[in-house]
Amino acid sequence: MRKMLVQSAKETKPDGWLKAQMSKDLTQGYVGCLDKLLPDLFANDDIYGENRRGHTVLQQNLGLAKSETIDPVHLQWWNSETQSQWYDGFIRHAFMLDSQADITACDEYVKRMLSYADSRIGDPKNDGYMGIYEKGARFQLKHESGELWAQATLFRALIGYYEMTDNEDVISAVIKAVDVTMENYDVGSEKLFSCEQTHGLMLSDTLEYLYNLTKNKKYADYLEFLYIQFCSSDITMGFDALEKNILDPKYCPKCHGVHTYEHLRTLTSLAYMCDSPYYKALLAEYLKKLEPCITPSGGAIGDEWIFGRSADALNTGYEYCSLQELLHSYMLLLEKTGDISYADKIENIFLNAAQGARHPSEPSIAYLKADNSYSMEGLSQIQRDGIPHKPNVRYKYSPTHQEAAVCCVPNAGRIAPYYLHATWYKTENGLLKALYGASSFNTSFNETEVSITEKSDFPANGSMIFEISLSQPTEMELAFRIPAWCNRWNVESSRHYVESDHCIIFSSRWEHSETIRIDFHFDVQMHFDLRSDVYYTYGPLLLAMPLPHEEIVVKEFSEHNLREVCYRLSDETNVPDNLHADKRSIPIPQSPLNNRWQDLSFTIPIFDNTGKKTTAKLSPIGNTILRKATFAFKPIVDED
Repeated sequence: MRKMLVQSAKETKPDGWLKAQMSKDLTQGYVGCLDKLLPDLFANDDIYGENRRGHTVLQQNLGLAKSETIDPVHLQWWNSETQSQWYDGFIRHAFMLDSQADITACDEYVKRMLSYADSRIGDPKNDGYMGIYEKGARFQLKHESGELWAQATLFRALIGYYEMTDNEDVISAVIKAVDVTMENYDVGSEKLFSCEQTHGLMLSDTLEYLYNLTKNKKYADYLEFLYIQFCSSDITMGFDALEKNILDPKYCPKCHGVHTYEHLRTLTSLAYMCDSPYYKALLAEYLKKLEPCITPSGGAIGDEWIFGRSADALNTGYEYCSLQELLHSYMLLLEKTGDISYADKIENIFLNAAQGARHPSEPSIAYLKADNSYSMEGLSQIQRDGIPHKPNVRYKYSPTHQEAAVCCVPNAGRIAPYYLHATWYKTENGLLKALYGASSFNTSFNETEVSITEKSDFPANGSMIFEISLSQPTEMELAFRIPAWCNRWNVESSRHYVESDHCIIFSSRWEHSETIRIDFHFDVQMHFDLRSDVYYTYGPLLLAMPLPHEEIVVKEFSEHNLREVCYRLSDETNVPDNLHADKRSIPIPQSPLNNRWQDLSFTIPIFDNTGKKTTAKLSPIGNTILRKATFAFKPIVDED
């Protein structure tokens, strides 16, 4: 496996359909205006500054549905997550799209956050503190605390800004604040996570970043301390990653899915920051336990709980937060292991589950979604007894989802920039193209400025042109991932290349400019899911049969004419569970009208329970609302 190096988020800019989608989300959607849609959660609750939490519980009005019974203590930290996760996506969108007005807003936000850093000379326990609690209430374990989680989300946003600007004041403030936390939540703390939100274990993202930046071992040591505290505390939520559960061969993940998938990064950081064979073995066991949780689209089940279940395209849903957290975890695994298969997993999540949980034409998302989606009316599409959060307010499209919690929408604003961040990786010997899509990449290697532009219509097709320019001649390895969905490929270049470790590798001296064309060929493939049902892919795209539906407008917003909408089947008596496939059921591509992946269309011969043949239409799952993505497989009884 090749050794990967940390790359900067500012080096990649989108083009093509992804740029159009990100631009729309920023200028007309939740990425650019969530703070205006929900002023009570943003401007009216300056949680890191004027409205820092104290000993008196401040009950913010989040507009939760009456069915959502949540301890008011939760509300002390909740808005910190909403604000910081949203700003993380907003900052990355603004800079990746070069939106100057939004960059100015980012500058003002970061300046305000840095102004809240406490500075009391001679008081090291408060000098540089950044967080949501007043001096007398911080680092206390009397009630559920969101101290670490509020900092983890804030620091991610600030680090994103630092990567875009190289502003040393920002990273210095983060380092100072982390040092304050490490001093206060130190080895003298007992059972820290008995009260601390277990989301707080995700301070590991910041510790990982600072360790890579400074090479200071104290950040690795503190991460190990946090994990030991996590494993020894009395935890009632987010406990799938406990050491004892990972080592129990009979234990299956059952917690709130977002915790389960984000904690994968903590274990990854532990394994590689500490260079520990034990933690690497623990990580390997945890990954095995997660395998049954992944649907064909890459969606990681949890609606919102896993409950020890295996992925089922109809009976299990996934949360948008989980999509972002698992994608981010795969990014770290790709970086740490050099295992190119994690790029296939990232791609599957982003192009299928994440696009399939967006509204196809409006900037809104589904809080919960399933691969087979028969209803988006708020309630779960499959009613089950004994499952919390029913009736559900999460199966619908919204730019806020305030009735449930404003967590998935901010995370939806993070996922495209994180995907872009993972398109290129630096290695010891050069550069690796891990993910594809029209974009530009500007970096440096061997003191040489390197610019690479990808021109393509991916994922509509696999034809790609890479225009490469360098400020001076240099020796460099340039590697391109061969995707798992590719059945053959060809290269147009005068340069010598080799195939190695699932990559096409050019390794020689590069001059000032050059062009390489790579064609990754693919066709329709039949697969079997964990239930032995059939699903179909076209290259990287999961296909699904769109179902006729009726739209119900729930709410309209004044900002950009945004809407909250539900959908039901046009004919509820005609749920397509009676359709099945056999070996004759191979989708046939129709001639596309253009090179938009959303407009790809396929016809498929399909059969009902009597064996009667009919024809269905399939589309990429990202261009569907209600849909059927998997089909029962039956052997052929009578040939036509």
